[in-house]
Amino acid sequence: ITSVNEELLSQYVGSYELKSSIQPSIWTLMVTMQDGKLFYSNEGQTPEELYPLSETEFYLPDQVARIVFEQQDGKTTSLKVEYLNQLLTANKVEWKPLPPYEGR
Repeated sequence: ITSVNEELLSQYVGSYELKSSIQPSIWTLMVTMQDGKLFYSNEGQTPEELYPLSETEFYLPDQVARIVFEQQDGKTTSLKVEYLNQLLTANKVEWKPLPPYEGR
């Protein structure tokens, strides 16, 4: 698949909280949209473009990660991140902009 309807993409935009057994704290993941494309970022990282595999499934080539958005009653409720043989769920929460990226 090469493109996804922008109206559907806009439903994925927002903040997601990830509670992981790897990290004791909660991570905030961000999904933003620019020029009809989705971008994904963790706290303190540069946003990376999400490439669609289907209307709900995307991948991040640099991280070899797959992201699947889940909806209930027409609203996006969470995303699942498959990374390093782990499947992590992040629930969509009220919009929380990340602090600006300051480089490494």
